Amino acid sequence: MNSFEAFDYQVNSWQMSLKELSWSQLVAEPGEGWTLGQLYVHLLHDTAWYFAQADLCFGDTSNASESMNKEGKLLFLNNSFPDIRIVNRGNEVPLPSNILELEEGLEQLKAKAATIFFEQNKKDAVFGKSVHPGFGYLAPLDWLQFAEMHMRHHVKQKERILLNIKK
Repeated sequence: MNSFEAFDYQVNSWQMSLKELSWSQLVAEPGEGWTLGQLYVHLLHDTAWYFAQADLCFGDTSNASESMNKEGKLLFLNNSFPDIRIVNRGNEVPLPSNILELEEGLEQLKAKAATIFFEQNKKDAVFGKSVHPGFGYLAPLDWLQFAEMHMRHHVKQKERILLNIKK
């Protein structure tokens, strides 16, 4: 499975889960951490930023010879974030306005992912790399893979929240 197919699969999974949720479940306080709605907003905002970074790479060979740092290389070698809970202090995530906002946001990400994938795979594609603050320099398809890994990383959090709000 290529990076676009993996990302598309992951977004489809999040979309199917969203269809099974009510508004009250999306905004229910789980006792600790984000609500499900905030988790979806986090995924939409962060992925949009990743894709903006990928866009910076196109038509510009800046940083093409740069590479990921040691942590980045390990992350991509494993194709996965470490199986740890990361506490994001000071990162206030708003609640969504409504379910439609989340549905449309996920669709927009799918469309953007397709653009990135097909743009980089053009025969005459010209691109460089942009810097991730924690992992070094990433090319467009690296950003796409990173976005998929990030979504997959949050699946366990989604399951924990669901368990807590169903108690």
